[in-house]
This record gives sequence, structure tokens and C-alpha cells, in this order.
Amino acid sequence: MPIVKAITGVLLPPLSVFLDKGPSISLLVNSLLTIFTVWTCGIIHAFHAEGIDMPLNISCLLLPPLGALMTSGWVAFFICLALTLLGWLPGVVYAYYCALKSGKKAAKAKKH
Repeated sequence: MPIVKAITGVLLPPLSVFLDKGPSISLLVNSLLTIFTVWTCGIIHAFHAEGIDMPLNISCLLLPPLGALMTSGWVAFFICLALTLLGWLPGVVYAYYCALKSGKKAAKAKKH
């Protein structure tokens, strides 16, 4: 469920890592990053743990429409642009949703 991962990864990064990896060193690292640094470091680490590469990860966080464009095309770009204009947070969640969804498609294609 990419939408749940996108929402928890942005709002509660340690919970996202816990749901994905369980109690591990990644959970400890993410908790420390989220608590002792800027919240965005925890977000970046949570989605990096999900398998999103760093350029895409940073573009989804800082310029959400660009992240949506990189993963899902122009329609997703305009949807994300509208969401970002409504507020930064909905745009970020949608950009990460697009990244997670495209990563899942790539993984399925790799299996076949």
C-alpha cells in the first residue's frame, strides 16, 4: 500500500521504517535523525530505506512536482503541482506516492 507508506514516511518517519524493516538498526538511526536533526533528514532516510534513490528522494521532498514528473509523467506533475499549491505537505505525500508506486511497478517487471 504505497499511499500508507507515503503518509507515514512523511508524517512519522520512524513508524514507516518500523513497518518496513521491523525493530532494527535502521529504526534507531531514523529515530535519532528525526529527533536530533531537522525532520526532513528522517523523511529522507525513511524513503531511502524503502529503496528510493537519493536524487529522486531529495526532489520529492524539496520540489514535489519534479519528483512526480521524474517517476510518473506529466499528468502526475500537474496533479502534484496543484496539490503543492494547496500546501506543501499534500504535494510531498503525492510525490512520494508516485515514487513508491513506480518502484513497485519496476520491481514487478524485474521479476517477470
